[in-house]
Amino acid sequence: MDRTESDGPRPRRPSRPRPVKQTPLGKPRAVPPPHPWWEWRPSWAPPGTLRWLVFLALVALCFLGYDWFRLSSIGSSRYVGQGWKFPTCVYADWKDFRAGDLLSSSTLQRLLARAHYQRIVKRPTDPGRYRVNGPVFEIYMRAFTYPDRVEHGSPVTVRLQNGRVESLGNGFGTAEGRGLLRIDPELLGEFADPARERRSYVPLSRLPRHLVLATIASEDRRFYHHWGLDLLGMGRATMRNVAARTVVEGGSTITQQLVKNLFLSHERSFWRKFHEAFLAVLVELRYSKDQILEFYLNQIYLGQRGSWSVCGVEEASLYYFNKHVQELTVPEAALLVGIIPAPNRISPYRDPEAAIARRNEVLQDMVEAGYISKQDARRYRRTQQRFAASPPPATLAPYFVDYVRETLSKDIPESELSGRGFTIFTTLDSGLQEEGEKILRNGVRDADWRSPSGGAERDPAQGALLAIEPSTGNIRAMIGGRSYAESPFNRAVDSRRQPGSAFKPFVYVTALDSYYSGRRPLLTAATVLEDMPDTFQTDLGPWAPRNFENSYAGRVTVARALARSLNVATVHLA
Repeated sequence: MDRTESDGPRPRRPSRPRPVKQTPLGKPRAVPPPHPWWEWRPSWAPPGTLRWLVFLALVALCFLGYDWFRLSSIGSSRYVGQGWKFPTCVYADWKDFRAGDLLSSSTLQRLLARAHYQRIVKRPTDPGRYRVNGPVFEIYMRAFTYPDRVEHGSPVTVRLQNGRVESLGNGFGTAEGRGLLRIDPELLGEFADPARERRSYVPLSRLPRHLVLATIASEDRRFYHHWGLDLLGMGRATMRNVAARTVVEGGSTITQQLVKNLFLSHERSFWRKFHEAFLAVLVELRYSKDQILEFYLNQIYLGQRGSWSVCGVEEASLYYFNKHVQELTVPEAALLVGIIPAPNRISPYRDPEAAIARRNEVLQDMVEAGYISKQDARRYRRTQQRFAASPPPATLAPYFVDYVRETLSKDIPESELSGRGFTIFTTLDSGLQEEGEKILRNGVRDADWRSPSGGAERDPAQGALLAIEPSTGNIRAMIGGRSYAESPFNRAVDSRRQPGSAFKPFVYVTALDSYYSGRRPLLTAATVLEDMPDTFQTDLGPWAPRNFENSYAGRVTVARALARSLNVATVHLA
């Protein structure tokens, strides 16, 4: 019979008893019922919706805190780690001149050329340039920090007369005197980490304004109007790329480029792009716009110089134009900014036409942004662009630079020596070093020519030179071998050998000092010595020294014995 509503409520089905599992001890234990799929959770996650939300919030907080902590690294210009590493620079000794010192016009020009000062016809208005007007040099000094003083970069007038410094003056055409002229020291070499990045940090206040404006106009025109992400710029770039059916414009801001180069890889993925945008916003919250722009211009990759990466506008300026960034003209600054998207593909050394075309595009960007006029842009486009020769960076005095590195490594860890950007000043005289290298090359060539069994091809002669200033003990020149490329072994300091006749001058100096030390008998350069075969008793037994080629002079003066390096006479003197 069918059941109807009048039959009353349906009786409940009796519940089944829970299954019981026997334990090893025989006591029954209830097995918990299975959880529905919507209540599943990993074993390491906390249960409950609220706890899940708290857990996710902690994960997000840790993620945020980690990124915030990483961002603190770019706040220091001496950051060592995943970001910036600065090579340690080793400089030669500098030259100081005062009124009355010996200095010829040719010597001063040679010193300025070594320091990469540019000679011009007109009166210089920028650092790193000079002109010669008869006996008068007008030099615009560069800023440089020395151990004992700071050169802020100022005009200097030097008047020479009869091979001497007649007067030094502050400024051009003024009567104000100046006590010292100091020519910049020459860079001998650098210590770098395996990444080999050339970078010099320059504050934003010392960067030329036209370079900063060119960067903003070309790379991120709304830089001062967004918080790390430029949605309008991204939309505009997307429309242009769709219209061109290829990537013709990027939508990344300067802040996004900075965090990508410092912290992220260059892979194309959604996660990397999201993380880039997230970090860009954090950077904007933590640092000012000027700080971000300063970081960017000192960090950006701008080309390859041999095995070195050229990073930052200062090193790029030295690489492409052989001048410091403060000395860049507007067209030169526009070219540097123009090659930022692809510094190797549109390098002026690889494709000068493409580099000039990009320069002109940046100049047009500056016109559209209102930074320069159309007339100025046309004039800058007609400017003939000159580029510096681009040999890979060479190390001057490589044996000496290695010696400096070995000496410093006893007190400074290698990681800091290669990445902290120390400035090392040495006593080396670059002029004497160059002259010593010429002398050594001529000497070993002469030894090859005179050798009856050797020669340049079979057994080339080697040599070493070490010039020390007697009054101070300063090393003025050091050459450790014929060719550093063929043999980096430094024979000037690392070679262990008998001194031979090189020790004789010390014997003669000690003997001739008897007049001043009060010893007897008095010995002078005219004292007569015996120079005949003889045998001397020593603690190790009898010793019979011989002269070279068994040639003896009989009786000879001290002066002649030293000049001819006579062995037996020197032993009698000792």
